[in-house]
Amino acid sequence: MATSRQSWQPKTIRRFIKSVATATETVLVETDQGRGYLKALRNKSGPHALACEWIGTNLAKLFGLQTLDFSIIEIANDDEIPLASGNFALPRPAFVTRFEKGTSWGGKATELDKIANIEDLGRLILFDTWVLNCDRYPADLTARKPNRDNVFLSRAGAPRSRFLIKAIDHTHCLTCGRDLNVNIAHIDTIREARVYGLFPEFKPLLDRSEVTRAVADLKMIGRTDIQTVVESIPPAWQANAAACEALVNFLSENFVSFLWPQGELDF
Repeated sequence: MATSRQSWQPKTIRRFIKSVATATETVLVETDQGRGYLKALRNKSGPHALACEWIGTNLAKLFGLQTLDFSIIEIANDDEIPLASGNFALPRPAFVTRFEKGTSWGGKATELDKIANIEDLGRLILFDTWVLNCDRYPADLTARKPNRDNVFLSRAGAPRSRFLIKAIDHTHCLTCGRDLNVNIAHIDTIREARVYGLFPEFKPLLDRSEVTRAVADLKMIGRTDIQTVVESIPPAWQANAAACEALVNFLSENFVSFLWPQGELDF
């Protein structure tokens, strides 16, 4: 299973639209290929948040989840892009996703009934568990609150009056907002057995056969596929060689046998 070339690849930023006070100080911009949400260097979460976003979004797509179109765009020296903190984005590679009409999940179970690709719920939970994504539904609710803003219901490509659930915002996967380092490959992390992403409202909608199919697909993602993604991180995002090797080791070994303890999902 190999990574695919991104079909949406904007080259220039035409104008700044607005800054958003998120953890990575997201900016809405107009590019030569339409509007996009930009995450740039000098954001308050640091360069490794961009590396985690790149890894997580690539792996989500590789795993068969629907994502927003995404790419890396080079901020030019004469681009003046203000961040919410008052700083300006550095003229370096930035992560950008294509703007889509949609909404964040409000928390009501009835909203989930309008999801056209409901079979992807189990796949999304499996993905969040694989990459330790604490920023949708964390494994430890005493440490972090659920974030329904990261359950994105997109209208793009969805049937009339329905939505497609898409995997977005992976800045907190792997490290939960901390810096990337060799500790990701520590044996205690590899043996992590808690489930991430499992909102209580999701449970009645899970289908065992779909989860089983997703598990089989996850097994098909090989070490070479993971290494290709990790090695494509721009050097400006400061993920050093030792951290990258640890990431590949972790993602290659943090697989299925311990992700679904008996009864954990309570089908």
